[in-house]
Amino acid sequence: MNRKSNNTIDTPEIPLHRIVDFAPNGVSAHLYGTGHDAVSWQHIEDYTVHRDDHYIFLVLEEGHGTLDVDFHTIELRDNQLYIITPGQLHGNIKARGSRGWVVVVSPEYIESSFRELFAQNMFNVQAHALSQGEMTTFNRVLRIMVDEPKGESRPLFREIMWSVTELFINLVGRVLAENQITSGKPDTHKRHIAYRFKELVRLHFRQQKSAQFYAAQLNVTPGYLNEVLNYITGQPTSRLIIEEVLLEAKRLLIVTDLTAKEVAYALGYENYSYFNRMFRSKTGMTPLQFRESNRE
Repeated sequence: MNRKSNNTIDTPEIPLHRIVDFAPNGVSAHLYGTGHDAVSWQHIEDYTVHRDDHYIFLVLEEGHGTLDVDFHTIELRDNQLYIITPGQLHGNIKARGSRGWVVVVSPEYIESSFRELFAQNMFNVQAHALSQGEMTTFNRVLRIMVDEPKGESRPLFREIMWSVTELFINLVGRVLAENQITSGKPDTHKRHIAYRFKELVRLHFRQQKSAQFYAAQLNVTPGYLNEVLNYITGQPTSRLIIEEVLLEAKRLLIVTDLTAKEVAYALGYENYSYFNRMFRSKTGMTPLQFRESNRE
């Protein structure tokens, strides 16, 4: 095993789909399903489990299906919006017989306030219901996003495309913002702290697993951070840190051929026995049992 000095190892990469490889302009939109104006779902059904460096927005117009995101199976229903954020592990969209729009957008074209809003999906993968009026509006905007690239050589193509994309992002943002108000948790200050915490954990969880570290990075006390995270997510700081560790462990166990000991070391655990006990106490099975049960 080839080890690095920062307590990580050279590991096989989890497959990463890069937006530059299929949408150099940083945005792409397609209508999938039945009808002469749509692309078959089969076009994306052969994708293996992977991560993305971009956002994926799925707006299902009619029908149903399933989507697996970070070991959660999401039931797809008509008139609903779904978001996959960069870094989340997911398979293909199983929605044959359905009709829906798939939009991919580079993070660099999404304002930080919207990235923060969309980050709630990292805490709780969920569907966002759309009213019939909202669905009609989305359809109009998405039709332009799909049709406009056909005139890519026309003047002001990029400016028009990005204006429409910005409108789409604003529509998505409004749906999520209204859901926050409905949930009774619109506190933007606390949501900002929770978002920054999640971003910091994603960057440092291999080396830093203490609540004190993240509280210091956010310039708050550990007690206040715990209060904020309990308010937003219903879980304490320590649990959310361990959940990030467990999530990455599951990803590596399923997608790579690393041994369980190599996975432990890659996540910052020198003591494999401790990692094994921790994993089992949280999941009810050992790392190897988890791999075997999910690779069947």
